[in-house]
Amino acid sequence: MNFKKLLPGALVAAGLVTACGGEVQETGAEQGDPRIIESGLTTYYTTALGESVPCVSGSASLLNAAPYPLSGCTLAENFTHEYRTGYTVQFVAGRYLNVPASGLMGAGYINGDQSLYVGAVNGSVLFDSGSTVGFRTGSLATGAAYAGSLAADTCLWWNSTTKVICAGVDYSIQFTASGYVYGCTVLGPC
Repeated sequence: MNFKKLLPGALVAAGLVTACGGEVQETGAEQGDPRIIESGLTTYYTTALGESVPCVSGSASLLNAAPYPLSGCTLAENFTHEYRTGYTVQFVAGRYLNVPASGLMGAGYINGDQSLYVGAVNGSVLFDSGSTVGFRTGSLATGAAYAGSLAADTCLWWNSTTKVICAGVDYSIQFTASGYVYGCTVLGPC
Protein backbone atom coordinates (compact mmCIF):
# COMPACT_ATOMS: atom_id res chain seq x y z
CA MET A 1 0.00 0.00 0.00
CA ASN A 2 1.39 3.44 -0.88
CA PHE A 3 0.96 5.48 2.29
CA LYS A 4 1.88 8.76 0.58
CA LYS A 5 -1.30 8.68 -1.49
CA LEU A 6 -3.55 8.44 1.59
CA LEU A 7 -4.78 11.52 3.37
CA PRO A 8 -4.57 11.48 7.20
CA GLY A 9 -8.31 10.80 7.51
CA ALA A 10 -7.99 7.88 5.11
CA LEU A 11 -5.18 6.40 7.22
CA VAL A 12 -7.41 6.44 10.28
CA ALA A 13 -10.39 5.04 8.33
CA ALA A 14 -8.22 2.27 6.89
CA GLY A 15 -7.13 1.29 10.38
CA LEU A 16 -3.48 2.08 9.60
CA VAL A 17 -3.30 4.88 12.12
CA THR A 18 -5.11 5.13 15.42
CA ALA A 19 -6.35 8.35 16.90
CA CYS A 20 -3.53 8.86 19.39
CA GLY A 21 -3.98 12.57 19.75
CA GLY A 22 -2.25 15.16 17.67
CA GLU A 23 -2.26 15.64 13.98
CA VAL A 24 -1.28 12.84 11.60
CA GLN A 25 2.02 13.68 9.96
CA GLU A 26 3.94 11.85 7.28
CA THR A 27 7.39 12.58 8.68
CA GLY A 28 9.11 10.36 6.14
CA ALA A 29 7.36 12.11 3.27
CA GLU A 30 9.42 15.26 3.87
CA GLN A 31 12.50 13.18 3.11
CA GLY A 32 10.80 11.20 0.33
CA ASP A 33 10.43 8.08 2.49
CA PRO A 34 6.90 6.61 2.45
CA ARG A 35 7.88 3.76 4.82
CA ILE A 36 7.73 5.95 7.93
CA ILE A 37 4.45 7.53 9.01
CA GLU A 38 3.87 9.31 12.30
CA SER A 39 0.56 9.68 14.12
CA GLY A 40 0.59 11.54 17.39
CA LEU A 41 2.56 9.23 19.67
CA THR A 42 2.82 6.37 17.17
CA THR A 43 5.33 5.93 14.36
CA TYR A 44 4.70 3.17 11.82
CA TYR A 45 7.69 1.44 10.24
CA THR A 46 7.34 -0.88 7.26
CA THR A 47 9.45 -4.03 7.58
CA ALA A 48 11.16 -6.02 4.84
CA LEU A 49 8.00 -8.19 4.74
CA GLY A 50 5.81 -5.15 4.14
CA GLU A 51 4.24 -5.19 7.61
CA SER A 52 3.55 -1.90 9.35
CA VAL A 53 4.88 -2.02 12.94
CA PRO A 54 3.28 0.49 15.35
CA CYS A 55 6.08 1.90 17.51
CA VAL A 56 5.95 4.42 20.34
CA SER A 57 7.43 7.52 18.73
CA GLY A 58 11.09 7.90 19.63
CA SER A 59 11.46 4.31 20.89
CA ALA A 60 12.80 2.73 17.71
CA SER A 61 16.29 1.30 17.35
CA LEU A 62 17.45 1.90 13.80
CA LEU A 63 20.40 -0.42 13.30
CA ASN A 64 19.38 -2.66 10.39
CA ALA A 65 20.57 -2.11 6.86
CA ALA A 66 18.67 0.14 4.46
CA PRO A 67 16.10 0.33 3.10
CA TYR A 68 14.38 -1.09 6.20
CA PRO A 69 16.21 0.32 9.22
CA LEU A 70 14.00 -0.82 12.12
CA SER A 71 15.73 -3.25 14.50
CA GLY A 72 13.24 -2.91 17.34
CA CYS A 73 10.94 -0.64 19.28
CA THR A 74 8.40 -0.41 22.08
CA LEU A 75 5.03 -1.31 20.58
CA ALA A 76 2.41 1.43 20.65
CA GLU A 77 -0.41 -1.11 20.25
CA ASN A 78 -0.82 -4.88 20.08
CA PHE A 79 0.79 -6.29 16.95
CA THR A 80 -0.03 -9.60 15.22
CA HIS A 81 2.65 -11.24 13.07
CA GLU A 82 2.86 -14.40 10.97
CA TYR A 83 6.13 -15.95 12.18
CA ARG A 84 5.72 -19.21 10.25
CA THR A 85 3.45 -19.95 7.32
CA GLY A 86 0.02 -20.52 8.87
CA TYR A 87 1.11 -19.56 12.42
CA THR A 88 0.65 -16.18 14.03
CA VAL A 89 1.62 -14.58 17.31
CA GLN A 90 0.31 -11.44 18.96
CA PHE A 91 2.78 -9.20 20.77
CA VAL A 92 1.58 -6.92 23.56
CA ALA A 93 1.66 -3.14 23.47
CA GLY A 94 4.02 -1.26 25.75
CA ARG A 95 6.82 -3.84 25.54
CA TYR A 96 9.92 -4.13 23.37
CA LEU A 97 9.78 -6.02 20.06
CA ASN A 98 12.91 -7.16 18.19
CA VAL A 99 12.72 -6.80 14.40
CA PRO A 100 15.61 -8.43 12.47
CA ALA A 101 16.56 -7.18 9.00
CA SER A 102 14.64 -10.10 7.46
CA GLY A 103 11.41 -8.59 8.78
CA LEU A 104 10.64 -11.80 10.71
CA MET A 105 10.23 -10.99 14.39
CA GLY A 106 13.15 -12.00 16.59
CA ALA A 107 11.60 -11.73 20.05
CA GLY A 108 8.79 -10.01 21.88
CA TYR A 109 6.34 -10.23 24.76
CA ILE A 110 3.25 -12.26 23.88
CA ASN A 111 -0.27 -11.03 24.58
CA GLY A 112 -2.05 -13.75 26.55
CA ASP A 113 -1.25 -17.47 26.68
CA GLN A 114 -0.58 -18.57 23.10
CA SER A 115 -0.03 -21.92 21.42
CA LEU A 116 3.12 -21.50 19.33
CA TYR A 117 4.90 -23.87 16.96
CA VAL A 118 8.31 -25.02 18.26
CA GLY A 119 9.32 -27.59 15.64
CA ALA A 120 8.29 -30.91 14.12
CA VAL A 121 9.14 -33.03 17.18
CA ASN A 122 7.01 -31.29 19.81
CA GLY A 123 4.70 -29.40 17.46
CA SER A 124 2.92 -26.54 19.24
CA VAL A 125 3.13 -25.77 22.95
CA LEU A 126 1.28 -23.26 25.12
CA PHE A 127 3.48 -20.32 26.12
CA ASP A 128 2.80 -18.16 29.16
CA SER A 129 1.06 -14.80 28.88
CA GLY A 130 3.50 -11.91 28.93
CA SER A 131 6.61 -14.05 28.56
CA THR A 132 9.37 -13.04 26.20
CA VAL A 133 9.35 -15.46 23.28
CA GLY A 134 12.17 -15.73 20.76
CA PHE A 135 11.57 -16.85 17.17
CA ARG A 136 13.87 -18.45 14.62
CA THR A 137 14.07 -16.00 11.78
CA GLY A 138 15.38 -17.99 8.81
CA SER A 139 12.12 -17.95 6.85
CA LEU A 140 8.36 -18.06 7.26
CA ALA A 141 8.44 -21.71 6.24
CA THR A 142 10.90 -22.81 8.95
CA GLY A 143 10.37 -20.15 11.61
CA ALA A 144 9.49 -21.44 15.07
CA ALA A 145 9.41 -20.26 18.66
CA TYR A 146 12.61 -21.40 20.36
CA ALA A 147 12.61 -19.78 23.80
CA GLY A 148 10.09 -18.55 26.33
CA SER A 149 8.10 -19.74 29.32
CA LEU A 150 5.44 -22.46 29.28
CA ALA A 151 1.93 -21.67 30.51
CA ALA A 152 1.88 -24.91 32.56
CA ASP A 153 4.01 -27.94 33.38
CA THR A 154 4.20 -29.83 30.08
CA CYS A 155 5.36 -33.28 28.93
CA LEU A 156 7.75 -32.86 25.98
CA TRP A 157 10.31 -34.81 23.96
CA TRP A 158 13.84 -34.26 25.34
CA ASN A 159 15.38 -36.53 22.69
CA SER A 160 14.19 -39.27 20.35
CA THR A 161 13.61 -41.74 23.21
CA THR A 162 12.88 -39.64 26.32
CA LYS A 163 9.99 -37.42 27.36
CA VAL A 164 10.21 -35.18 30.42
CA ILE A 165 7.90 -32.84 32.31
CA CYS A 166 9.18 -29.28 31.91
CA ALA A 167 8.18 -26.70 34.52
CA GLY A 168 5.79 -24.01 33.40
CA VAL A 169 5.17 -20.43 34.57
CA ASP A 170 8.26 -18.54 35.79
CA TYR A 171 10.66 -21.09 34.27
CA SER A 172 12.38 -20.63 30.94
CA ILE A 173 12.51 -23.21 28.18
CA GLN A 174 14.41 -23.54 24.92
CA PHE A 175 13.96 -25.78 21.89
CA THR A 176 16.38 -27.05 19.25
CA ALA A 177 15.78 -26.24 15.58
CA SER A 178 14.03 -29.61 15.15
CA GLY A 179 11.78 -29.03 18.17
CA TYR A 180 13.39 -31.11 20.93
CA VAL A 181 13.69 -29.50 24.36
CA TYR A 182 17.14 -27.94 24.63
CA GLY A 183 16.81 -26.67 28.16
CA CYS A 184 14.09 -26.56 30.81
CA THR A 185 13.58 -27.17 34.51
CA VAL A 186 12.87 -30.90 34.49
CA LEU A 187 10.32 -32.03 37.07
CA GLY A 188 10.63 -35.71 36.19
CA PRO A 189 9.73 -38.25 33.50
CA CYS A 190 6.32 -38.27 31.88
